[in-house]
Amino acid sequence: MKTVSGALLSHIAGTVTTLATVWRITRQDGVEFFFTDHDIDIVFEGNTYLSRVGYNRTAVQNNSGMSVDNLDLVGIFDDASLTEEDLRAGLFDYCEIRIAVVNWSDLSQGAIKIRSGWLGEVILTPQGYFKSELRGLTQALSQNVGEVYQAECRADLGDSRCRVPIRPSLIARSTAYAA
Repeated sequence: MKTVSGALLSHIAGTVTTLATVWRITRQDGVEFFFTDHDIDIVFEGNTYLSRVGYNRTAVQNNSGMSVDNLDLVGIFDDASLTEEDLRAGLFDYCEIRIAVVNWSDLSQGAIKIRSGWLGEVILTPQGYFKSELRGLTQALSQNVGEVYQAECRADLGDSRCRVPIRPSLIARSTAYAA
């Protein structure tokens, strides 16, 4: 259940709304970025959400089951905050994202938390924009954390954990080998 202030609820129930989406991105190195889809910057809870980076997202869907909630994010990078070099270096891969909706005309009403999760791998396109998938919090539950113990060997034949060599590491021309 989402916690929403009464003032924001009554604003949303009105005939005219002044809502904007705000995004907080935290890279794995701890650097934070703040963006909004509003046409001017928004200062909310001490952070300035920049409006100069253009992005588009698919619809946000919530599922009551344990399936992973995902949405796609497409954006244009600019040199001031999102550089092509940082995106190509993978600095934004698997970063944490928090999305909320605010009333930009009265920020004291608080925010509605829409989604929290992590970006997948960020892909740059030749057209000059980036694409990524925002993965919901249940994504972590679908990842393998450990290994299953069983009577048979868990390693694949010939991999780094296998003790049975299927090929010699170095083939010398003057050495005889038997199959």
